Amino acid sequence: MKDLLIIALLLTFFGANSQEKYWVYFTDKNNVSFEAENYFHPNAIARRNRISYPLNHSTDLPVNMLYKSEVSNRVDEYLGASRWLNAAVVMANEEQIEAIEKLPFVKHVEPSGFVKMICSTEESVESDSDFERQDLMRFQIERMQADKFAANGYRGKGIRIAIFDAGFPGVDEAEMFEHIRSRDGIKGTYDFIRKTENVYRKISHGSTVLSCIAGIAGDSIMLGVAPDADFLLAITEKLMKEGLAEEEAWLFAAEWADKNGVDIINSSLGYTRRSHFKTDMDGNTTVITKAANLASSKGILVVSSAGNEGNKNNWMMMAAPADGDSVLAVGAINPWSGFHTSFSSFGPSADKELKPNVTGVGHVVAYGVNDKLHMTQGTSFSAPLIAGFAACAWQANPGLSNWELLKRIEQSGDLYPYFDYAHGYGVPQATAFLQDQPKQALHPDSLFNIHIEQETITVGIRDEYLNQDSLDVQTNIPDRVANKIMERINENVNLPIDEEHPFEKRELFYYHIENNANYLDEFSVVSVDENPILQLDIENLNGTLRFHYRGVTKEIHF
Repeated sequence: MKDLLIIALLLTFFGANSQEKYWVYFTDKNNVSFEAENYFHPNAIARRNRISYPLNHSTDLPVNMLYKSEVSNRVDEYLGASRWLNAAVVMANEEQIEAIEKLPFVKHVEPSGFVKMICSTEESVESDSDFERQDLMRFQIERMQADKFAANGYRGKGIRIAIFDAGFPGVDEAEMFEHIRSRDGIKGTYDFIRKTENVYRKISHGSTVLSCIAGIAGDSIMLGVAPDADFLLAITEKLMKEGLAEEEAWLFAAEWADKNGVDIINSSLGYTRRSHFKTDMDGNTTVITKAANLASSKGILVVSSAGNEGNKNNWMMMAAPADGDSVLAVGAINPWSGFHTSFSSFGPSADKELKPNVTGVGHVVAYGVNDKLHMTQGTSFSAPLIAGFAACAWQANPGLSNWELLKRIEQSGDLYPYFDYAHGYGVPQATAFLQDQPKQALHPDSLFNIHIEQETITVGIRDEYLNQDSLDVQTNIPDRVANKIMERINENVNLPIDEEHPFEKRELFYYHIENNANYLDEFSVVSVDENPILQLDIENLNGTLRFHYRGVTKEIHF
């Protein structure tokens, strides 16, 4: 009996004194002073002026020093404060939190639990074919027509890009980044984990991401399309550590990048099932998504990887912050097949907003350890390709706001106005931002043969526009939100490979069924090698059928 009493007392003691993490939100920012002109980089002020955003917006004012001090004195560990959220993050026990909640200037307190997670990485993909590696370097840029940006003198000059990642070893030494260092193109660095300016450590994921924006191999081979952009490099991710702490580091990095005049944030980090529930992916729940949306409100274009959950049947959804309604979420296509690659996460968001917004090539040639090129894969690398694209598009159209640029990038997608939850609006095309205009699209009547009968609708392609490629594609809808396209077992079956240019854009047939609530019940990709291409029972259609081929979108209402 005595032993049981001792155990009970110990449990009570440790329960009352166990440390947990909390966000403490304050009621106001009374009695704070702020001089925006002295705080912000001139680029940040110009960005705010461009979108008529007030320089003394309440979210930019500092957190009240008295409030921070009062909270800090009541906890064992004070971890930092956010201007944007008007909140402090602390380590405290239940008794301390109960006392803090009673303070008159505390609005509310939210727990921020510990979650163990491993930094997401993508496996390297080796190929026995050197010509494949060489041609993939061409294709990852030309698939966006982004070589036309360079041809017109747009290489990201004047655009400042922040990269939030796990480390940047080699960026301070590698030949691939010498062109950036030689012009002092790295404008700021900070490690939000160790609280130091040295970011040239840890895993090379961030270095690989940077190469997909601005890397130059040898003397002239561009791996990304914005080698003339300026950069802010931030470490926000740990290994085998607390997942939600990384989201908090992302928030602090966003405030830092905003202060230092950033135009674009690239985030090849995603937070999913290890940290959150599916219902959290609604565009406004997670800390990191709140931060991304706030960054967007201040004129910053946030480009985020959609996530690598597409082949995980228990999740498959977007990662945060890609679920944010103001975030440009980027999925991935497979350069061999031409459509969605198996690992790329699916939309929509939990509140059924269209995600991803666009896609890029997700199997790339990029920086590897010791300044060597290697093939790798992941939405971690399709996103920076699009971030570099966005920098060039913005340089070519400097009068655009970040939101206007986001919508223009969507509209430049090669599937637009068609969309689905694997490809968004497709791969952005540079000609939409340049004087060069794309060829006039075919008229639907000269492309499609459509027959609507009493029970079925049949869609065919006129013989002169059929392809020889044959793709074995299946669709599966495990629920009404997540959709999956199964990849072919052998990527190269029935796909002829040109030994000089193995990677080419493939003309495929896309269709979806949109219900009357304006979200998709079904979508698919179909090869165009023989007719009929599509045959559906009319009784199962209640809404809009859309299909897309060779730049032409047709819709039929039922």
